Amino acid sequence: MYEDEYIQVQGSSDIQTLTVKGKPAPPPDYTSLIVGTVVAVVIIVIMGVIFFKKREKIKPYLMILKAKIKKEEFIECGECGKKIPKTFKKCPYCGAEFEEELVKCSECSAFIPASANKCPKCGAMFEE
Repeated sequence: MYEDEYIQVQGSSDIQTLTVKGKPAPPPDYTSLIVGTVVAVVIIVIMGVIFFKKREKIKPYLMILKAKIKKEEFIECGECGKKIPKTFKKCPYCGAEFEEELVKCSECSAFIPASANKCPKCGAMFEE
């Protein structure tokens, strides 16, 4: 397609011939760079969406980890049986809410309000 080009250069007294061989350099191709950048951005967005959706699932574990680092006292949730910090008002695993003053049922070991006359879990009756 491209042939050798001959350029004549005129000097002061003689004519010189300069031969240029080969094809001219093609313009730079940025296609792979653009595709690579788009793929990287898509992967980052997908990872962000996954993390955003999963953060609710890992939130209880982060809360428990913070409590362990602070060396808080742990109790057992009366609903699901998982160990949770005593300061929590709600179980991060099952969502059970706790009142301020809780006692452990002598029959089923569930945590119940101190003012309860009957265990809501097993039905055991308490005397005042």
